[in-house]
Amino acid sequence: MADSSRGKVSAHLSRSLWFSRIPAAFLLVLLVCLMVFQGGFFQESTACALVIYCVSCAIYLSVRFVLAWKNKGVDKRQAPALLLAGCDIKGVFGKFAIPIGAFAIALLFMVSTFVHGLPIYDLIQSLTWALAGIAGISCIFLDSKNKAWMVDGIVWIGVISSVVGFAAFSEAVFIPGGFHAGRLQFFFQYANAAEAWFAVSVLLCMTNRKASLRRLAFFPITALLFTQSMGSICMLVVVVAVFFSIELLNARRMKDQAGSASVYRDVSMFVFQVILATLSFLFLKYDLLFGAMMYLSAAICCVSLYMRISTLINKTRKQKTIFIVAFVFCLIAAVLFVVFDYSRVIQSLSTFAERVVQAKDALFLFGQNLFLGIGPDQWQHRYFEIRSEEYISTQVHNAYLQLGLDAGVFALLIFMAMFVFSIIKSLLDGNTYVWVPTLFLFLHSFVDFDMSFSFFVILSCLLMSLCLTSCNARIRPEGGVSGHS
Repeated sequence: MADSSRGKVSAHLSRSLWFSRIPAAFLLVLLVCLMVFQGGFFQESTACALVIYCVSCAIYLSVRFVLAWKNKGVDKRQAPALLLAGCDIKGVFGKFAIPIGAFAIALLFMVSTFVHGLPIYDLIQSLTWALAGIAGISCIFLDSKNKAWMVDGIVWIGVISSVVGFAAFSEAVFIPGGFHAGRLQFFFQYANAAEAWFAVSVLLCMTNRKASLRRLAFFPITALLFTQSMGSICMLVVVVAVFFSIELLNARRMKDQAGSASVYRDVSMFVFQVILATLSFLFLKYDLLFGAMMYLSAAICCVSLYMRISTLINKTRKQKTIFIVAFVFCLIAAVLFVVFDYSRVIQSLSTFAERVVQAKDALFLFGQNLFLGIGPDQWQHRYFEIRSEEYISTQVHNAYLQLGLDAGVFALLIFMAMFVFSIIKSLLDGNTYVWVPTLFLFLHSFVDFDMSFSFFVILSCLLMSLCLTSCNARIRPEGGVSGHS
């Protein structure tokens, strides 16, 4: 009887496509709201987001319950269980690792706050991780189609924010705090946070199952260059190289010549977008009008000619030759980028050296307060005591050390375990490419304080949850990343 009731209500709700997508839409709106409010860096915005999100979810579940209750031919005693009608719950109870980890970290933040006798206000820090846990649970209960729809939505958020970033960088639209010292930092008011988001957007575009979205990678690539973050650009190159290497090795291991050819084609098309993005950045930096024209021309070229060029490469038997030529042009573009932005390269090397010193000092302080850390946000008050060189920084430029100082070694280990487990599980299942942007966030957290932004905490938990629960979702294209839809 329960199965019959669930089937009837599921069929009734599935007829309203918009209704079934509301939970995924809530998650997308949550990300957009946090992004607009400087990435949720200030905890007041996170507290407001938590309240609004929880109330919205409660209203949605109430409406779903009422619809289930009023459905004719359904046993009313089954109505509570029918709240999950249409959800992807097969094996779901073994996939709560990410939300459980997030709630555990939230609890450790509370314990650290009370043990160190900090004001109640500092408890707001734990709300970020509680919200991430709730968002992770919502993501787990989405069905396969809505998970894929949510990933597409995140891609579109990345593309739209990249276009807005171009408007801010080119001064076509005045946005307070849009860029600083020639570097794009909108929406986060911090260039290194902006580049982390644009890099994730690049990877989500590049690995998307739809060719119509893969062609849009040009926009976040260009926005990433606008941030002029050398470290993240290099890290993105490493992650892309790892991804395509794994794809090529898998194709060769399966003796799939078509698969190998598609990898060469996809690399060539990605390099094609990188070259156009680099030229757009260089022209825009030295001449706004000419640069804007170049940007628009390159965007039109990527969007309109992507499929045609991709098809031509696919038909030729010289994919390797095209790949080599594209790689050479990419190296030339990289050299031009370094030459024309040489001062920024020197500055990046100097900043990296300072962060190494800062990490060493943070590690020393962390070693003295191993189990519960020094309390949320207390680094900014304590680092003067132990700094070995002159620097000013309210956050440790290492998300893991910052987390350890805030809530202790167990919080640090739990968070790293969440990343490692989700990436390895996704690679072993081989059903999704969401591990690619997840890997980037895992690596980037070693060199910056991404997780001090609520936006990145929630985005990371969503991506990790997708790595563990999207085995039935067609988030990975059939036949590899080159599959068209």
